[in-house]
Parts: sequence; structure tokens; C-alpha cells
Amino acid sequence: MLYEHDEFRDVTRAHSWASGLFDGKIRLPVGPTLPPARDLEHLLVHEYAHAAIHDLSRGRAPRWLHEGLAQVLEGTASDPMLQVPGGLTLAGVEALAGESDPLRARAGYDIALWVVRDLLDRGGIEALRELLSRLGAGERRRRGDSARLRPAARRARIPMASNPGRLMRPTRGRG
Repeated sequence: MLYEHDEFRDVTRAHSWASGLFDGKIRLPVGPTLPPARDLEHLLVHEYAHAAIHDLSRGRAPRWLHEGLAQVLEGTASDPMLQVPGGLTLAGVEALAGESDPLRARAGYDIALWVVRDLLDRGGIEALRELLSRLGAGERRRRGDSARLRPAARRARIPMASNPGRLMRPTRGRG
């Protein structure tokens, strides 16, 4: 569904930085002119990915998995300079990705992208599809929310930030 920008905010109550939303329907704000075709394609792929993830997981996939996988599928590159704070958990990534503050949300999206790319490197798309199916069948994440990201980051030789504020950078905004 397409909305004028103000109508999109009124109908969806989405954060100001969101450039689209999936809530059972794909909702996009558009102005008097459409964005460039490449940007529109990325946005549509991103939001359609949310619909597919929702369907495969029967609505049980966590936000970090939604956002990380949607970014992978739209073709977003991981930030090679990403710094993950020590002790950050998937629950922390989940909270960051849902922040109303655009810089904190961007950090959550960036880390979610990194985590999903790491999962893909380890098991491929079939393993992620299986994870979504297991979530859809009601299987609980055994260690997911409490798993610390630091050991995986160390293996990937990603420098760690002692200050989470160092993660922040301007938002590109996706929903």
C-alpha cells in the first residue's frame, strides 16, 4: 500500500526514520515523485523479505533476524569498520533495532546484518530457511537471546568498541 509521507506516519505509527513497514501488508511512503528505481527496488525487496520471513516463521522470527536477513536479500553490504561492543547479546541487538532514535536503530540494523551474514557464512541460506521453519513450528531459541556476540566478533577479527556510542552513524532507514 502506498501513502503520502504524513499519511504513512499517521496510519503506521512507524518511527520517523522508517522508509517502509510490513505489518501483514507492505506499506510504503511516497511523495509526489517516486524515488530512483534502484532505491525503490531495494525498498520493495526489503519489505517483501519481511513478508516472506513472517510467512516462513509464522510471525515468530525476532526483529534482528528480520532486519538482518531483509538487508542481506536487498543487497546491503556489511560495514567492514563495524565495531561490536563487548557483551552485546541478541536481545541487545533486538532492542537497538527497535529504537526510535535513528542512530541507535541504525547500529541495531548494522549488527543484525553482520550476525545474519555470519550465520549465512556458517550454514548457508538453507540453514537460515530451516531456522525460520523451526521458529514457525514453535521451537524456542535455546541460547539465542543470551548468546554474547563478542566471541564471534573476535573470530571475525572485528574490533570491539568499549563505548556503544561509537557504533552510531547516520541512518539509512528501513522498516
